[in-house]
Amino acid sequence: MSLDVFKGFDYEPNEIENEIFLSDVPLQLMEENIKLQFQEPLEHRKNDLVQTFLNNFIYTKNTMTEDDEYDVENINAKFISFMCEMFSTYLGIGLPTIEDMSEEQQQELIHYIYRFFIINIKRNFVNLILNYIEENKEYICENLPKKKDVTVLSLKKVVTDIDDITIISNLPEVIKNIFNDPTIHDVETFLSMCEFGESNLEAEYINEHYDSFDITGDFTEKYCDMIDEDFKVNIECRVRNKILKKYKK
Repeated sequence: MSLDVFKGFDYEPNEIENEIFLSDVPLQLMEENIKLQFQEPLEHRKNDLVQTFLNNFIYTKNTMTEDDEYDVENINAKFISFMCEMFSTYLGIGLPTIEDMSEEQQQELIHYIYRFFIINIKRNFVNLILNYIEENKEYICENLPKKKDVTVLSLKKVVTDIDDITIISNLPEVIKNIFNDPTIHDVETFLSMCEFGESNLEAEYINEHYDSFDITGDFTEKYCDMIDEDFKVNIECRVRNKILKKYKK
């Protein structure tokens, strides 16, 4: 897949889209913003800054003189190294074969990993929770209180499945229990549960390259730890809406 046309599902241009990387100054700014995305993904996940770098890199390569070639290649190498460091530090991910890859393969690898873990972080955890609920609904409901408050009475006017009512009325507790369940920390299970009735190009790519050992590491615990309480509330709202959506006519 050509990097100069791939923009993924959620690509949004940003304020440094037209920067040309012929010096280290814009690269440092880019790296600071990417690091912020890893530290606060709820607030800063929407801009695909790796795509921005790749667009600018491709443009620069196509317009550079022969004298610029070393500097441009050096900037790309620094960026690849920086992204590998981010994946290792924040997710415990290793990329043991990246040195053997071509420039384009390296860029593709770091882009897909970044898109899956950062750009798609909310989507991944919403899908994970929906899949977990779907697969364990009976067990979940057995261990939840059957509330009879105003919210539940209101839900009964719309929702026909009593288990869905029980789950929605106890959703914060349900999500807390899912995050505490060690079974979601199996990498293969986690990746499969990030897909929910839809094609997920990034998840498929990560799965394939995890199987081929281009991507290594048990990243699930660190990834779950990136979800703070505010992010869980955000996810909770999305999950509730997804469950209720199937009852809307």
